[in-house]
Amino acid sequence: MKNFSITNTIAVWSDNIEILEYTKTVADELKLIILEPDHAVDLIATPCFIKIIDAKYFDKLYQGLGDSRDEFFLHNANKIAIYGNSRIDKQWIPKNLIEEIPFVLSKKYFSKLIKQELDSAIKEDSYRKKQFKKRIFRIMSLYHINENGGNINVEKVTSRFDVDNRTVRRDIEALKKAVPKINLMFEKNYNITSMRAPKKRKAPAGLKTETNEREAQFNNWVKRLIYFYNVLKKEATINVDSNCKKFSITDRSLRRDIKLLREINPERKISYSKVKGYY
Repeated sequence: MKNFSITNTIAVWSDNIEILEYTKTVADELKLIILEPDHAVDLIATPCFIKIIDAKYFDKLYQGLGDSRDEFFLHNANKIAIYGNSRIDKQWIPKNLIEEIPFVLSKKYFSKLIKQELDSAIKEDSYRKKQFKKRIFRIMSLYHINENGGNINVEKVTSRFDVDNRTVRRDIEALKKAVPKINLMFEKNYNITSMRAPKKRKAPAGLKTETNEREAQFNNWVKRLIYFYNVLKKEATINVDSNCKKFSITDRSLRRDIKLLREINPERKISYSKVKGYY
């Protein structure tokens, strides 16, 4: 059985003889595996670092995704190279996700495209493994999924972050504690359920809270990041001085928060103005 992964697999769904020939030649040179799907499900379920497909098969993929297409394109980090004219409006799909293959085909083009995406995939895989160990990154990623209309599927999340169900459920509980009003949408076997965070209950007088100081600091960090996340989502600005005072943090801590938000959602460009002192 072939061991497909995002660092060794090219998905090629095409009838074009030149595309098949060039990608096979490059794959042999780089010792890569080629996946030739028969159905959109294979293309969705099998990990790869690039999808090279004919326009008609891209349209089949799009149609086959149905209601889950938003979530697919939100989380898919692999380049989709399309050959031919697609009938799908791709304006809303992140620009760096789609590449239009030129009409005149050549081995040089496919060699450059595949090597470039392979290099990015290897770097991204190394980076993910490092980041996914960070609890704050996982929690904010869950919040980002939920805020952008995606449904949280625990099985998919455990696979993506390479952690067990228990860890993901703890992350979800931490998110609910930090944002009591959040309404999380869960998906399991194509059924969607809603789960609001439970209302806070007053602890009996004299009973020590179970939340220690370290957990309280972590919860405050999550709340602060979510505040910044929503400010930027509204296309408002984050003034460095006033927010450092507001949250009693240093400029270095704020820079760390902004860096994390950039990493969670690379599509949102966050720039800093030295003159005005805000992001």
